[in-house]
Amino acid sequence: MIGRFFVLDVVARGPVRAKRAREAARPGPGDPRRLQRHRCRYAHSARPHHRLQLFDGIIRYDQRKTYEEAEASAIGTEYLRADLLPPADGANIRALLKRYVDQRILFYTTRDGKQLNEINTRTVRLQAELWSAVQTSAVA
Repeated sequence: MIGRFFVLDVVARGPVRAKRAREAARPGPGDPRRLQRHRCRYAHSARPHHRLQLFDGIIRYDQRKTYEEAEASAIGTEYLRADLLPPADGANIRALLKRYVDQRILFYTTRDGKQLNEINTRTVRLQAELWSAVQTSAVA
């Protein structure tokens, strides 16, 4: 008879003991296992953002290369058209274009903000000189 009560007691209290065992095994608020699970749970939500950043970076890189190619093509065209001007004016424009190309190369290779401002100032001044040289030659 005692055996029967023991079996009934184990069967009756078994779910309660199992629940207590699960609660004891569950990580608490400061438990590193809980923090790790929290990180893993929300890590997937950051991944699409990183993919978008990578995609945006690729697009910006492609745009920059496109702009560089267009600018190089325009400079090459102007360099060839300098042959249509009188020899002295053509030589002056070619010299200005060489200085302009040096500034553009510095612009694309420099990361310092102060130097970029100086490069932009020199570039604007060279553009004004080029335009002035072309206008002077066109009027003459």
